Amino acid sequence: MSKNYSLFGILLMTVLLLVSGCSPKKAVLTTDNEKDLADMITYLEDHGYESSVEEAASDIFPGICMHVKTKSEVLNVYFYENPTVMEEVDSGIGKDGSSYQNKSKTKVVEISWASAPHFFKKNTMMVQYIGEDQNIIKLLTTYLGPQFAGL
Repeated sequence: MSKNYSLFGILLMTVLLLVSGCSPKKAVLTTDNEKDLADMITYLEDHGYESSVEEAASDIFPGICMHVKTKSEVLNVYFYENPTVMEEVDSGIGKDGSSYQNKSKTKVVEISWASAPHFFKKNTMMVQYIGEDQNIIKLLTTYLGPQFAGL
């Protein structure tokens, strides 16, 4: 399957998932969020990582959460309305990635990950990778910039 069809399929699936569960209070991806997701998928695929995307429950961190799955790895990708909202979230993540405190300090969570946490950000997208695959870490660093939290 060509990359254009693959990318179109991912975007279509994302839109269908979001529309199928929409209610007046449910957040939806913005056009910029969708573009950032599509660009990251294309980047991963250009580097040999075929990927699939599925909507996920946002557990610890607020925002719209999507799982980007490769053959052996999962990236949690969180999307926000604008960079200011994303900065409020990422500023609450502890330097080593093992804690989170929201802006109003009403939610404080200590986290014990199954492997090393890595957090990256770009535009209104925050990417969390829990793992030790040095190639994935290198690709994320090259594409998103240095990690802002984690080990």
